[in-house]
Amino acid sequence: MEAKTTDFTISADNSSYPPSISGIQNGILAYAINQMDWFCNDSKTQLYATGKAAQLEFKAAYNENKPTGGHPQHVGGSGVVVKVPTRDSEGMIKSTRTQYQATKEETINKPAELISYRAHVQDIGWQEYVSDGEMSGTSGQSKRLEAINIRLSSVINGGVSYRTHIQDIGWQEYVSDDEMSGTSGQSKRLEAIQIKLTGQTAEKYDIYYRVHCQDFGWLGWAKNGEASGSEGYAKRLEAIEIRLVLKGHAAPGNTDNCFYKR
Repeated sequence: MEAKTTDFTISADNSSYPPSISGIQNGILAYAINQMDWFCNDSKTQLYATGKAAQLEFKAAYNENKPTGGHPQHVGGSGVVVKVPTRDSEGMIKSTRTQYQATKEETINKPAELISYRAHVQDIGWQEYVSDGEMSGTSGQSKRLEAINIRLSSVINGGVSYRTHIQDIGWQEYVSDDEMSGTSGQSKRLEAIQIKLTGQTAEKYDIYYRVHCQDFGWLGWAKNGEASGSEGYAKRLEAIEIRLVLKGHAAPGNTDNCFYKR
């Protein structure tokens, strides 16, 4: 900013995080930056940030006149993100008022959970809700999933619908927004699942999901209503992961072999 550059970018590649989280993190950073007052050489500067998947883009308009009053809050573009927010912790922007040699720290709220879900597991019952790509179910215990609840965060406009393929029953009708799909007290395994978004959420996000299937292991990621699991093999689902990914962004992993049918 001291060089009076009007268009510039800062790398903010959060590729170590799931795509559904990395893009949101940069959006939150951009929002926080846009709420601040910025100064260059003691003159207020109009700075607008846009969060992209791997970078922050900035546009700046400079005022050559000195301010007539008040105190600069950010001098010389000295605001620095010292901690990126994650799903589990808040972030931090640190800025320096060089006129007074004082440092100011401002909190960046951690990203909100986008989607939460829980499974009813053989011999265990209902597990706690997990979210955004975390595993629900068990690993290495040979326990069947018997039912599932799925819900979107209250900060998202839209809904989620889903149905399951059940032992001795086949495909159930779709349910939505935290309703139970599956059975309770019947000891019947889930064998496959389909999940799709509805409303405005479906215009902004793709929903990806994958299952751990008896004898097959983790299958590829299915999305937007595709079947995940197996049909005609009598194989139980043992675990599931679900994520929302912004439209146009890459899948969270391999999408091959997400469903087997015979």
